[in-house]
Amino acid sequence: MELKKSLPEKNRLYIFLILMFAGGYMGGFTYTIRGGVFCNAQTGNLLKVGIFLGQGHFADILPYVWSLAAYMSGAVLSERLLKKKWAGSISWEASLVGLEALWCAVLAFLPESAPLAVTQISVNIMASMQYNTFRQADNISMATTFCTGHVKNMSVALQKWAFEKNAQAGKTALKHLSMLFSFIIGAAAASYISPRVMGKSILVVTVILALVFMDLVKYDRAHRGE
Repeated sequence: MELKKSLPEKNRLYIFLILMFAGGYMGGFTYTIRGGVFCNAQTGNLLKVGIFLGQGHFADILPYVWSLAAYMSGAVLSERLLKKKWAGSISWEASLVGLEALWCAVLAFLPESAPLAVTQISVNIMASMQYNTFRQADNISMATTFCTGHVKNMSVALQKWAFEKNAQAGKTALKHLSMLFSFIIGAAAASYISPRVMGKSILVVTVILALVFMDLVKYDRAHRGE
């Protein structure tokens, strides 16, 4: 219990679970109705680049190159901001989530005829910045936008629990499993909702991020000066 009380709000597991749901939803949203591009991470996109190169479909590569460039830009921007002392009355983490919520609201009201690249690039930048900002929950390294690390870390923890009788490792495995479950549910929700209401389906993420933003701001104000 003492460990829990010492954790900043931004490092609580439930914050990561909510952001993970939003990450899964955004991935399902962009893949389902915004061009079939994976905007949460770049492995799938780079794989497609390699496949299209091998098949000689050079014109099909461009959307994935833009996606990679946007993701890199988000990482650079967030790293520069993380290295500076955030001058606002609320934390950088809260500010980022608030900006993401606002931008998702903007994306929701774009006409369906708007270029797909607008949404793809925006989501790539947001996912990259969030991944580089929210790094640890309950003193465990975690990500909020993709799953590979969680699968690996869950497997390692399960090994320690099953073969080394490490009870704490079992709890760690469950935390990673909960993150994976949250991501999958988010992606499933997006794949069901998005084709039915199209672009406005991203308002689900807007609401989720707005709630996280308010929670983080409440914590920041209560602990101002610490």
